[in-house]
Amino acid sequence: MSYFFISHKFHRVAGAYTSYAFFEWALIVFDVMFDPLAMVEFKALDFAVLSSKPDNLRE
Repeated sequence: MSYFFISHKFHRVAGAYTSYAFFEWALIVFDVMFDPLAMVEFKALDFAVLSSKPDNLRE
């Protein structure tokens, strides 16, 4: 992705910005798709933070 941006910005290669734009939009789409997929995968997972005292401090 960076290669195409540099090719467009500094070397003025024709079509480089188009390739860069496709990569950028693909990154956005994959990011948006990741969130619901993560919710489905972690739905059955329970997460709890518990506090406990060491044995020598218990009453």
